[in-house]
Amino acid sequence: SFDLVRTFSRGMAQRLGLARVLLHEPRLLLLDEPYAGLDAAGAHLLDAVLADAVRDRGVVMVTHEVERGVALAGRLLVLRAGRTVLSEPTGAVDGSAFRVRYEELVA
Repeated sequence: SFDLVRTFSRGMAQRLGLARVLLHEPRLLLLDEPYAGLDAAGAHLLDAVLADAVRDRGVVMVTHEVERGVALAGRLLVLRAGRTVLSEPTGAVDGSAFRVRYEELVA
C-alpha cells in the first residue's frame, strides 16, 4: 500500500522534496524556507544534510531560521523591502548576537 504525498504532513513533504532534489546530485541547491513545517528531529536531520551539501555544492537558502542560517552559511545577505541591508561573510558576523542584529535590520 502506498500513501499519496498530499496525505503527508508538511514536514514529511519537506523531507521528501529534499530527498528528491538530492537524488540528482545538483551542483547548486536553491532552498526556500526548508525548515518550514519540520519538527525538532526533522530540523536536526536537515542541518546534517545541509552541512554535507555546503561542502559538496553551492547552496542558496532563504530562511527566517536565523541562527541555523548563520551556522551553515559562508555569506549572509539580509533584505528589507527588496533592498540589501547586509551582505557579509559569516566570519565577520557574531552568530550568537546575530538574531538581535537581524531584527534591527529588518524592523
